[in-house]
Amino acid sequence: MQAIEAGDVKAARQAGTKHMLNAAKRIGNADPVFWTSQGLALAKPLRTELTKPKI
Repeated sequence: MQAIEAGDVKAARQAGTKHMLNAAKRIGNADPVFWTSQGLALAKPLRTELTKPKI
C-alpha cells in the first residue's frame, strides 16, 4: 500500500507479486477438508466474478 501511495510502480508491482505468491502458497497448503466446506463457499463468488465477460 505504501508503494502505491508513494507512486513507486516497481515497488508496488513487487509487493503485489509477493502477495499473490504468498496467497497461492496458503491456498496450496490448505487442508483438503477446507475445500469441501467453507473453501467452496468462498471460491464460488470469486469464480463468478472471474468468469464475467469483460466490457
